[in-house]
Amino acid sequence: MSTPTISRTGQRIFDAHDGDAGAGTISLDGRAPRATHTLAAVEGTSSPQADPYAVTTTTAPAGSNTTDRGRSTSDAQTADAPVGSDSETGAEMVPPTESAPRPSLFDPTLYTLAQYLDDVEGLRKAQGNRRRILTTTEPDEDGVMRGFGLDSTHPVVATIEAQIEQLEAIEHQAILSLNRAMRKHPLAGWQKQAKGVGEKQLARLLAAIGDPYINATTGQPRTVSQLWAYSGLHVLPAGAIDDPSPEGRAPLPGAKQATGGDSGHGLYDNHNADAGVAARRRKGVQSNWSTDAKTRAYLIATSCIKQQGPYREVYLARREHTAVTRPDWTPGHSHADGLRIVSKRILRDLWRAARDYYLEEN
Repeated sequence: MSTPTISRTGQRIFDAHDGDAGAGTISLDGRAPRATHTLAAVEGTSSPQADPYAVTTTTAPAGSNTTDRGRSTSDAQTADAPVGSDSETGAEMVPPTESAPRPSLFDPTLYTLAQYLDDVEGLRKAQGNRRRILTTTEPDEDGVMRGFGLDSTHPVVATIEAQIEQLEAIEHQAILSLNRAMRKHPLAGWQKQAKGVGEKQLARLLAAIGDPYINATTGQPRTVSQLWAYSGLHVLPAGAIDDPSPEGRAPLPGAKQATGGDSGHGLYDNHNADAGVAARRRKGVQSNWSTDAKTRAYLIATSCIKQQGPYREVYLARREHTAVTRPDWTPGHSHADGLRIVSKRILRDLWRAARDYYLEEN
């Protein structure tokens, strides 16, 4: 049987370390593919709830360091690190897997339900904004009156309010369906013991990143650093900025040229920092990570730090650390940095749970 390649995407987003999606991919929604999963049919699968596909994994040689596409790299996002390293910035190398392939952790049902919930939620918010504009009677903070001052008896306002009620009921059912699908996912056990991680939140994160352990493009294992990079939580080389040098402009004096730009250009140093620089979006520059995955990870981290548990302890420890090492940071800056570290820890634990799933004997 031939091995199909399925793209499970919305917008065109590259997996960690650049590279276009493969030609001939099938888009579920007709748009440009973001990531693909290589799946092999499992003989004899008959249960409607079982994943009818299995991921074929290929293990890289021990000690090797590769990108998601299998090429060697010296990029800071995939720097070598000892096996089992817990460093927040080092890569955990993938252990060898000798067991038979297991069903993929990418669940098309989970992905579809998450996308459906996004659509309903977005429409409900849009209608809520329309109702607010129509019914606002007070000027905004800048003193400009932008509302129309209509009341609920106006036919347009009444229609929008009725639609919002219907959308809220549909959204509630969509959440229930998504939660039920999450309970049948192989990583549901990890979710139950992860303090502060909800079913709906984890389902939407998995819809954004796909399989935490298997790279969507190559079907091969990836390091935790590559998962961070795909989620926009990687660190660029020291002194680099996430902005390709404009054509024809020479690098600044003393600048260090780095690799990994989206467009193939080098990254140029313009502030000679001593530590790595967190990647961020820049106007006019196409980023090579998933904004959706980064947002979902941050939302889970925000929920986790509100409850007593290991992730809150990680957050508080980070805040105490930066209070000493970065006394110039504002409380908001320190809070955002703490959420970033917690997001990376959550993704690391999720990556480990996915790795253990594939290492278990069938």
